[in-house]
Amino acid sequence: MNILRWWCVAVWAIAVVGGVSGTWAAGPSILDPRNLTLMGCAAPNTNYEFVISNEPGNVFFPGDAVNLQIRLSPAATKAKYLTFSIGRIAMDKNRYWHPGWANMVPSGVPKIEFLGWLAQVKVPLPRPAHAAVWRGYPKIPARYLPPAAKGGRMLEVVHLPVPARYGCYVITVAPDGHNPQFLCTLLRANRIAPGFNTSAPILNEAALMTQGAGNNPALLLRGAQTASRLGLKILRFEAHWGNVEQKRGVYDWSGLDPMMHAMAKAGIRTMWTVDCAPFWTMPFDQPTPACIPTKADWSCEPKYLPLFEKWLNVACRRYWDHGRGSLWVLENWNEPWNGISISGWESDIPHYRAIMQVIARVAHAQKPPMETAAACWIGNTENMFLTGQHPARQIKMVDIFTDHYVQPDFSYGPMVARYWHKQSMDTETWVACNEMMLPQVMTQFMACGQEHVNPCYPDFIYFSTPGSPTSYTMPTPVALACNTFSYFITGKPFQRLLFMHHLPFAFQFGTDPHAVVILLGRLFTPFGNSLRSVLWWQFNLTHGGTMSFNNADGAIHIYNLDGNRVFMHQNTITVPVTTLAYYLTCPKGGVKLIRQRLAAATYKNVRPVEIIARDFTQLLNTPGLTLHTTLHNLLPKKLTGILTITPPAGLKLAQNRLPVTLAPGQSLDVATAVIHARIAPTNVYPFKYLFTSAVGDARWAENLHALVAMHTTIKINGDLSQWKHIPGVMHGCEKRQAWFQKHTWLPFSQEAARYPHQFFAQVKLAWDKHYFYVLARVNDAPAYPGHLPLATRNDAQYFRSAKDDAYCESLKPYEKFILAAPWNTPLLVPPPLHKDPLFGAYEKFLATHPQARAEVATGAAGVFFKARKTHPKASFADATYVYKKNPHLDLPWVGNTLQFALRVIPGYNARNMVLDTRRVPAGFHAMPDTDYEYALYACKGGGSELWRLLAPGVPRGFYWPRQPRARVDQGPVPGGLHLVKQNGNMTIYEAAIPWTELSPWHPQPGHAFGFTFIVNRYEGPEAGFDNVAHAIAFGDNKSATKLNGLTLHRYNEAKPSCSAKWGLGK
Repeated sequence: MNILRWWCVAVWAIAVVGGVSGTWAAGPSILDPRNLTLMGCAAPNTNYEFVISNEPGNVFFPGDAVNLQIRLSPAATKAKYLTFSIGRIAMDKNRYWHPGWANMVPSGVPKIEFLGWLAQVKVPLPRPAHAAVWRGYPKIPARYLPPAAKGGRMLEVVHLPVPARYGCYVITVAPDGHNPQFLCTLLRANRIAPGFNTSAPILNEAALMTQGAGNNPALLLRGAQTASRLGLKILRFEAHWGNVEQKRGVYDWSGLDPMMHAMAKAGIRTMWTVDCAPFWTMPFDQPTPACIPTKADWSCEPKYLPLFEKWLNVACRRYWDHGRGSLWVLENWNEPWNGISISGWESDIPHYRAIMQVIARVAHAQKPPMETAAACWIGNTENMFLTGQHPARQIKMVDIFTDHYVQPDFSYGPMVARYWHKQSMDTETWVACNEMMLPQVMTQFMACGQEHVNPCYPDFIYFSTPGSPTSYTMPTPVALACNTFSYFITGKPFQRLLFMHHLPFAFQFGTDPHAVVILLGRLFTPFGNSLRSVLWWQFNLTHGGTMSFNNADGAIHIYNLDGNRVFMHQNTITVPVTTLAYYLTCPKGGVKLIRQRLAAATYKNVRPVEIIARDFTQLLNTPGLTLHTTLHNLLPKKLTGILTITPPAGLKLAQNRLPVTLAPGQSLDVATAVIHARIAPTNVYPFKYLFTSAVGDARWAENLHALVAMHTTIKINGDLSQWKHIPGVMHGCEKRQAWFQKHTWLPFSQEAARYPHQFFAQVKLAWDKHYFYVLARVNDAPAYPGHLPLATRNDAQYFRSAKDDAYCESLKPYEKFILAAPWNTPLLVPPPLHKDPLFGAYEKFLATHPQARAEVATGAAGVFFKARKTHPKASFADATYVYKKNPHLDLPWVGNTLQFALRVIPGYNARNMVLDTRRVPAGFHAMPDTDYEYALYACKGGGSELWRLLAPGVPRGFYWPRQPRARVDQGPVPGGLHLVKQNGNMTIYEAAIPWTELSPWHPQPGHAFGFTFIVNRYEGPEAGFDNVAHAIAFGDNKSATKLNGLTLHRYNEAKPSCSAKWGLGK
């Protein structure tokens, strides 16, 4: 039995019972009653059960006959004939039925597009004495097969007239022509070559072939062949050591052999995610309790690693077989996050490295060598291997860097991989729940540098109906989208965007004569969160429009999502500017001709430009002050228009209407003098912009500021009067950004008096010859007990030890309460025991002994007492590698903190990266746009800490407990001055950073620099992973910024880029 799967299902059920928000779709999305209504049929039932077709997965290549086997109940056989209707469905409009969740995507159940009925046939049910002949209908042979296992009859229908055109087809069955019900779906798909091919771009999940198949070799082979026919030639599978060697020294391969042999026969390579040790290798003969009871540690004690190595060697010889078998890559655990993971990993970094050493030694010793992979997100890979003093030595263990759910705005792993001469792939990003999203996700992620991407949970591409032999028997339109992408892109690595400064978004894969260009009208945000996630995001402020280009000679072949050639025999090709993808080939002109034609494309009814409003970097009373605005021509043609700027009252420009001519893709600084300005006490200047042209118009409105660091000396003592004459920038909570954008700001003190419970902040900067100064005052900051001082942190407090035995022993008098509580909620003693005379003492003991209470709350005490009954020497002293306290709560940016960063060194801080700005424009994915980063917070017990998060030479780490430290690393700022002070409803942050810390920046009056900040707000344990909400993010409403994961920690969530410029005042 797969024990980890059972455990995960149990935890999932608990979460659902506990009240996960949203409504889950009941059954497959395609069979949602609303989708069935669109198709005009009833749900499938047991009277007419689809059993199997003549091709695995109902994937039919051109020319394949379509033969179906259907189980008829005894009542169903009384019909004289069956009417089969064949229609076509799609899922390319990104529409959903609300409310509800569709698998991994919280957008509702996907709404299908029903494209009409294409064929209808009547099939007579065979009779013992004769077969009826139907005039006027196609003759569809049908015959009964041997008796069905469930009773009734097994009917075989052959040569159904499914169209030759590629598509996802639905078939309904109606007895005697009445009351049609859903029978099955099938694909007419692009032909995929058989055999192994690790250049296939889409990574698949093993569940597609294994779920519901048991250990049935025939069903497993059919599942593997289904994946192969779709073009899904590589697969990820969790291989548990504990499932094979449940008894020490005895290997049971019966759970793996049928699957691995089936995949080898079908030509599928397998990435094994190696995890989950046998229970006998764990200190308590079961998973070791960690930070929370539902997430225990499933790794083995270090002393058993030689036995792990022995097992893994045998497995590789068995399934790699000198490259002839299915096994391909060994990955070290799934999502091995520090502290709290979801896949059984709850151990420290040194333990992960030790396991990785074993995996690498085994993989690289094979002949020919196998490859290794880690660690499910590039930030995790860097934390595990690229911190400390010997990163080059550690990273030799890893051949492939893996990512999970890393969309472009915080994707940077492939740039790190290239630096270390490694590969990069995204092994889990289950978001492509419709046809449109599949090529969007694949194209954007591969353009970021991922060689393979896993975009689909199996439920997205297959589903089942009553009577199905496995969980995944019916294809969805997304399965066809996978097939089409695989058909066109397999063996063709991403090369470059054809146009680096303007539209269209044309992505080249492969090289001539076999190159393919994927044309995307718009970039879609894979997770649908913010339009600022994508390159040139202002283009998506308007919708609709068309793009046209010449193809009079038919040289360019254009194919749709299904792989059908479209726009044939048209002199001019006009495509809607939407998120749909098209595949372009040019057999006789190649990429050069495609580029030439697209460069001459004509756009209509689209936003033609980006308007980037620039803040002032000087005080508004500075003589010769100029307002700067950048216009970026998004179009591939020359553009002429008028930029009209409407300033706020009290500010007068030399010119309000400026004629502009832009070359294709040109970014032009448009400047106009400020001839009069009344300084606003709020430092807020609302401007409006309008660009008009024959092609289309563009509007923008933004509050500008004077972003100036004044040259003055500040004493770090909380006295705000010394900051009085320095302009600041006020910013509101991003959760209420819509309200703040419409809000008319007052000076901070008046604003705080008017709205005492609105969360907003004001930040000011200053400098002198000794320090760079930062002030933030925050309104309505919640009560906060203070941050753990990191400079004196004792890492041992986070891990199990013999002390846990003592704490558990202190609970011995109350053992019956602990053992009676549910394993997943160990503090909840069953009500009948509340009457026990000792129960009150137990509650009091927990209230007065926090360490003992933690043993109960984490499940450690229950495991300890159970284990000691049969293993008296079981001890947490053998589990010193396992977390017992959540380290996320003590990361430098968690809690009430001021987090800020500077960009002061020319270019990008591309340390240990190889930038790819020759392949994609800067900003297509995350870019390292800050040089220095700091966090300032109040500490428990008093005082404050100014913590360096990033500086030249500092590894991009998180400062986990037991994380190896580099010679130059995170830490308190030497010589830094700082203060965090609570003043009523306001929190004051002050910091002075010495120039010795900021070397090699050499500040001069008038110089511009980048600066950004976030005010983090502690929200309590229900707020999320780190118990913090990034509440105030500077730049989230500015035209100059886009979302960027590398601007500030954490790097696995995007913040506004450090694009706003500040000036050093005189």
